[in-house]
Amino acid sequence: MQILWYPAAGLFRGDWRGLLPGWPEPPNSLALFFQDTGVDLCDFSDAAEQAKDAARERFIAGALGLARTLHRRGYRATVFDPVDGLPVATRESDRPRFWSTANWSDIRAVRTVTGFPIEAAGGCHVVVHPQYGRRVYIGSLVCSALYIELMGMVSA
Repeated sequence: MQILWYPAAGLFRGDWRGLLPGWPEPPNSLALFFQDTGVDLCDFSDAAEQAKDAARERFIAGALGLARTLHRRGYRATVFDPVDGLPVATRESDRPRFWSTANWSDIRAVRTVTGFPIEAAGGCHVVVHPQYGRRVYIGSLVCSALYIELMGMVSA
């Protein structure tokens, strides 16, 4: 799994309050998770669906672990479910998923910060990753830590 960190400036305008109620300010950083599924996600096959389900489970587990680490260090962190764009509870005290009044778009975030090509496939869109092609499954986490603070955590 490849995790790329980006400053979140410019990603969140007025829509962050509905997306992240309870956050006093918009997130400072964005983590994009990229997984090679081994299957072209434009294929509408059982193999592609199974690969997406397995990748989603790996993403949620990995992102929740990272979110908990960030919480322990005093930062806010939210993981978004790639299926519906709703927040996933990262702490037992979090409100249920439907507390958000907006949906996050992994595709919009990837297009905005990476410039990777996006292809329409049926009723959805697929990222074309420079290394993984259309075999990539993406997920997102946002946090209150500054990008420079995250780089310090990674190198420590």
